[in-house]
This record gives sequence, C-alpha cells and structure tokens, in this order.
Amino acid sequence: MVQADATGRMALVNQRWCEMLGYSEAELLTMTIADVTDPALLAPTREAVRRLAEGGPDFVLEKRYRRKDGSLLWASSSVNGLRNPAGEYLGLVAVVLDITERKRTEEALQKREEDFRTLADNMSQFAWMADAKGWIFWYNRRWYDYTGTTLEEMQGWGWKKVHHPDHVDRVIERLTRGWPTSNG
Repeated sequence: MVQADATGRMALVNQRWCEMLGYSEAELLTMTIADVTDPALLAPTREAVRRLAEGGPDFVLEKRYRRKDGSLLWASSSVNGLRNPAGEYLGLVAVVLDITERKRTEEALQKREEDFRTLADNMSQFAWMADAKGWIFWYNRRWYDYTGTTLEEMQGWGWKKVHHPDHVDRVIERLTRGWPTSNG
C-alpha cells in the first residue's frame, strides 16, 4: 500500500511496498510515484491521476513499476482519491498487487499461440479450432486460400457451405459424436 500527496510524492508506504520495489521506507518517502513508474507507462498513469484529481472516479490500472535494481514489476494498482471535507484533492492511496507471474504466464501463452498459428498457417493441410459445442472459431491460412472464404462466412458451422453436399451429413454425424450438445 502506498499513499501519495497531490504532487505525487509518497507520504506513507507499507513494508510490502518497500519489499516489492527493493527500497527502504526512508528512500521511498523521498520519491514520487513517477520515480518508480516504468517510463513507458508514465503518460497513462499521469492521465489517470489527472482525471482523479479533477474529480474523476477511482480506478484500477495495470502497469509496470521500476524496482531499485532496475528490473520491472507488473502490478495491478487500485487507486482511490483522498479529499478533504470541501472535496479538494489531497492525493491518493493505492493498493498494489504484484501480478508479475500472471503477466509472464500470459506472455508465454501468447507466444505459444503465435507459434502454433505460424505453424498451422504454413502447413499444407487444413486446420481449424472449435469450442466444446463444435462452433468453429479459427481456420488456418490454407483453408482460406483453398475455399476463398473469410472467417465471417465460415465461423460456426459455415464450413458446410463449401463442403461437398454428398458428404456433409456424414461429416456432421461424425463430428457431433464428440459434441453431443452441438447444434450442427
């Protein structure tokens, strides 16, 4: 948890915030939130705080903080404005959760998905993905090159339009065995 005054200078910090960033309490109390914000995310942070100071709503922001050692920490910051009885903005208080591992996992999954799609789009066979009810939501590039269609035309059970009519019923019957709740 961190509290900052209207200028962004940290006024109160808890031990966990110190541990997350690798600074002592004394060091952090000489710094501003901007000092520990990843420079790439400084503009959106400042904009969100500006809106808060002007009477806007409290907010949650996912951003990176810069640790003392220079490494980056992904965090979800739940930010609330502090106001005096007259409504004047005095600063903010933020509850900050370390989400670095979640972000690493998301990035790894995204990379794997990109690798899969690259592989699938460059193979000579047709490939597709469907949900548990048989609704097809992705085809590989080979499918589109062969059929001359788009995802909008083919998603769901649209593939039936380009399948040979003599075989559609047989293919649907085989597919729906694995998807008993499908609506082919």
